[in-house]
Amino acid sequence: MLLFPTALLASQTILQGGRTDALPQPADNGVGIPHRQLDDSVCPAQTKHFTGSIGLGHGKELFYWLFSSASDPEHDPLLVWLTGCALFTFLYSENPMLTDSEPERGPGGASTLAAVTEVGPCWVNTTDNSTYHNPYHWAKHANLLILETLEAATEDFVDFLHHFVTKEFPELSKNVLHIAGESYGGRWAPAFMHKLAGLSDVQSARAIPNPLGSIILVNAVIGTLGADLATSNYEFGCTPDGVATKLGVGFNSTVCSKIQEVGPQCEAYGALCESTDSIAICKDASAFCAGGTMVR
Repeated sequence: MLLFPTALLASQTILQGGRTDALPQPADNGVGIPHRQLDDSVCPAQTKHFTGSIGLGHGKELFYWLFSSASDPEHDPLLVWLTGCALFTFLYSENPMLTDSEPERGPGGASTLAAVTEVGPCWVNTTDNSTYHNPYHWAKHANLLILETLEAATEDFVDFLHHFVTKEFPELSKNVLHIAGESYGGRWAPAFMHKLAGLSDVQSARAIPNPLGSIILVNAVIGTLGADLATSNYEFGCTPDGVATKLGVGFNSTVCSKIQEVGPQCEAYGALCESTDSIAICKDASAFCAGGTMVR
């Protein structure tokens, strides 16, 4: 299933400088580039917004897009948004399992896509490369930090965030921190917050000065991809009490029969993945479950 195909292509064009070159391009040297404020030609955010990247010192840098709170940026929380594309992460990452100390590296999905199709103050028009204001954005009462973590591990995230609040935007160093993880980002967010809390507990020099708030899970994948979907998709769109069913947009009988048919085997496959921690088994489980339970 491909969500927002036209918007995806348009957002890629904008972010890569197709209509405007206002967004800086990473230097690919691990040094990073200073942040700069963008104008309405890129995004009519109706609040200040900045882009830049922070180098991590070993040939890697992380790109970010910060939208200042439209209400009270000095006191409103700092909300970090992480997008993770579960399917690609499971099928292509070297280590599809998660530990508290080291979430797997990408490829994942681009957080900037969420910025222009989901939670950001401006969305991409589906007919061209322009953007328009989204009045329901998440920066109304929070400083929204869209962070690309396609290849970031826990230590990278900690180093990035420490530099971000102490060097790039020290005015945000006292704001309460929340971390939102969408899809596979739902695995990263708890691990990142756990690491930050641990550093704070031992008063490490790498600890960030911000008070730690909460984690927010958005359509989070917290188990084996597909094993979760087998149950949730069926309950969502095939049962009388399902949300989609009640709204009149439930799945047709063909889709429901397919999910019901592969569901038990998918869940068993997922349990085997979790119990063995085998990369090969987990990839096979994800491919099988995604192929049989994802609605297209």
